[in-house]
Amino acid sequence: LPLYIVTLARPEILERRPGWGAGRHGGLVTQLRPLSPDDMGHLVEGLAPGIPAQVAGMIREAAAGVPLYAVELVRMLLDDGRLAESEGRFRLLGDLTGLAVPESLQAVIGARLDRLDRSARDLLGDAAVLGRSFSIDALAALSGAPPPDLRPRLADLARREILEQERDASSSESGRYRFVQSLIREVAYARLNRSRRHDRHRRAAAYFDSRGGEAAGAAAEHYLAARAAAPEGPEAQDLSRRAVAALQAAAERAAALHSPEQALSWCRQALAAAPEGPEAPALLELAVESAAALARADEAEHLARRLVAWHIENKNRGAELRAVRLLGRITIERRDPAGAVLLLAEALRFADEREHPAEVAEVREGLARAYMLAGRVDEAASTADAS
Repeated sequence: LPLYIVTLARPEILERRPGWGAGRHGGLVTQLRPLSPDDMGHLVEGLAPGIPAQVAGMIREAAAGVPLYAVELVRMLLDDGRLAESEGRFRLLGDLTGLAVPESLQAVIGARLDRLDRSARDLLGDAAVLGRSFSIDALAALSGAPPPDLRPRLADLARREILEQERDASSSESGRYRFVQSLIREVAYARLNRSRRHDRHRRAAAYFDSRGGEAAGAAAEHYLAARAAAPEGPEAQDLSRRAVAALQAAAERAAALHSPEQALSWCRQALAAAPEGPEAPALLELAVESAAALARADEAEHLARRLVAWHIENKNRGAELRAVRLLGRITIERRDPAGAVLLLAEALRFADEREHPAEVAEVREGLARAYMLAGRVDEAASTADAS
């Protein structure tokens, strides 16, 4: 009788049986590739009709074309109560932050990693510290192996469909390697113990720090990660200082490149790491300017008030006047010139022009502008003449 037999295997079978499936009469070997984004979208929508677009997009991104991963992610969201069904449609109830890899997938992916030898697992752990994608030079800095020795090992992991190489010559990522799925990277990283994470993040931070410029943000992220894995003490404090310095450099570079969104993000992280550090005034001022450029008036005002309070606390009278002038400008930009008049006039009442002539002149100039915008033309003219 005619028989139709389907056999399934992972690519690793070719290591044990290199000729498997070849040269068979009537036989066909097909290599399954990840599903397209459109097909994954149909799959997710079929699993959870009406699922919010944001959630579906996150699932598609994390699953990277593997149906099993998408199914398990949807199941986890349902089990956690973050997705709920109502009249045949699904809606988001909880927060998507901290979306973890389901235990079922950890077991599946972990089993794949366990089939690798120890050196390959260690190499993947180092690569996972660097993120979803990485360069050979960065990996060499972490692993201690020279790039020529790493290339055949990475090629073997690519053949096993754990990593892939970017080969688009027009892309800035060309020549870099990346994990085929972000979930594989997360599982490989989760297997690192605290000591190894600390050591590898510190090495990564030193590597990116040595490159300066555009790598400042990456250096900062690794300093922060190393700090999180370090025991309390002098080393942890040193890592915090280095992280803040790198974050400040990244923020200043982003501002110079007219990227206020990125600059503000770096400033927030630096201020969270060292809210009372000596870098705080410069970071707050840059954050105010970035928030203002993004038309985020509430955040800009909040940051400007923090800047004023910092200088008052530290008795920096001249810097306090400059910060008040900045706060007055933000208040005007919020279309509240009357509020700016009250703020700046009050500052001038207690200002010593003999000690801080330049700062007083700046506040007076801001007050004149506030008067004018408030429709108090005579007072604007007299204040401008005084300055």
